[in-house]
This record gives sequence, C-alpha cells and structure tokens, in this order.
Amino acid sequence: MFASPEVSWTIRRSRGPDGYYALLQLADAAMIERGAGLDLFTNQSLDRKQEDFLRLASDLRHVYEPVAENFLPSAIHSAFRAFATSDPGRVIDTYRDALFANRAENSAPEDLQRWRMATDARLAAYVELIGQA
Repeated sequence: MFASPEVSWTIRRSRGPDGYYALLQLADAAMIERGAGLDLFTNQSLDRKQEDFLRLASDLRHVYEPVAENFLPSAIHSAFRAFATSDPGRVIDTYRDALFANRAENSAPEDLQRWRMATDARLAAYVELIGQA
C-alpha cells in the first residue's frame, strides 16, 4: 500500500526539524575546526585535548551531513553544497588534511590568514543558512 500525497508531504515536513538540527550541528563542527586550525597554524601542533575536540567535529560532520542532505529544504541544501565548491570551501578542504593530521610544521603566516578568511566565510554562510531554515 502506498501513502497518499498528503501523507508523503506530511512525512517530509515532519523531518524538517531534523535537517535544521543537522545544520546547527554542522555549524558547531565548523566552529570547532576553525578554532583548532587557528591554534594549529599559530602553534604548529595541537595538544591531546584539542585533538580529541577536533575528532568531535569530524564525528559531527560524518553523522549530520547525510541528515542535512536528506532533510533540509532543497534551496538551503543547494546553498550548503555550493559553499563546498566555492573558493573558501576549497581552501578549507586544502588545509583539512593537515588539520586532522596535526601537522603544520611547514605552514607560513599566510596559511593562518587564508584559514581565518575561509572559515570566517564558512561561518557567515552557516549563519545565513540557519536564518533561512
């Protein structure tokens, strides 16, 4: 037996809060990554507590990206995905491996500045998307 269009619409709408919550969790992950990156590029390494906290950001991304993909309204999800392919999104991806490997021995002062600008842009995008959700 198939659900009526009204039931399908109701089910999709009822999952909206899940998508919104996922977006909030992804914003938390972004803030954790930002702070860890600033510390890494300033001090050349993270201590054990910082590494553990950074692992939380990774876990949040892995758990909530699929939820956001499935339950955010399509316009918000499209904007979320568009950021990933933007210049700041690519900068974040470039530095993410170094961040999670806790390796910044060869970083230069401009790496810190690029990280700061890219992660600031990401947080601004999240604030805008959260406001639209």
